[in-house]
Amino acid sequence: MWQVTGMFSRLKITFESRIRSLSWLDEATRQEALFKLASLRGQFLTWPQLWNQTYVASLLQDVSCPALYMWHYACFSFVP
Repeated sequence: MWQVTGMFSRLKITFESRIRSLSWLDEATRQEALFKLASLRGQFLTWPQLWNQTYVASLLQDVSCPALYMWHYACFSFVP
């Protein structure tokens, strides 16, 4: 969970930097955007069962994904 929270924080920092550097924003709009960004709070939830390593292992026991073809499997395994 901390990884998602960290990623969210880094995204906010990146957005702030970009908002500050946009030359076409007038100062009032920039301040409003920065205020909205500062008030943005992340709420991240996960399904509690995903923390159960036995359950996750049982789901993955039949999954075969050779490292060489990992991206192919990830991209095309779930296409209808």
